[in-house]
Amino acid sequence: PSNSSAASDVYKRQLRTKPRNDLARTIRPGQRVFARLRGTIASEPHLQVLPPQELSGDSTWLAVPEYRTRFRLRAAEILTAKGWRRTCGIVHVVLYDARPDLLPGDEIEAIGKLGRPSGARNPGGLDMATFMRRRGVAVVLLLQRGGLRRVVPGGPSLARLAAKARRALNRRLAENLDRASVAMLRALL
Repeated sequence: PSNSSAASDVYKRQLRTKPRNDLARTIRPGQRVFARLRGTIASEPHLQVLPPQELSGDSTWLAVPEYRTRFRLRAAEILTAKGWRRTCGIVHVVLYDARPDLLPGDEIEAIGKLGRPSGARNPGGLDMATFMRRRGVAVVLLLQRGGLRRVVPGGPSLARLAAKARRALNRRLAENLDRASVAMLRALL
């Protein structure tokens, strides 16, 4: 059997173990669709700042920093042609914007491109589909700026308290230490 038929068999076996309303059942491998989801943030959002790059040509700094906020979402509802319907599954969300106000437990509504993570693109490269699947994630939601709104802030929880404490500590470290020391201490936290 070919590699594509073997991959198809693995995909079909995995689907049989998922509930009927799981998001993984609505998206086929390689398919990307616009979707509107509601759910609860299940992990601490991670803000990534990509520094500006000097552009070629006149050597001016035209580029600006690029921000990405990543987190896991426990999906609850998806908008269909017939209205909102219940769904389930863990979604890896990538928001192309900085949202430091998000915390675990917040209920959000998001609109973006929903799809399955792609496999290895280069020999020996990272197989994102396997990497995500081992962490319980079957689908990825890519959001542009403005594609996310908080519906309800989460209630008190240990995860929210830990996220707030970690952020306060990171701010203090950045104010008082050099970049190398801050990076090392953040890795330990």
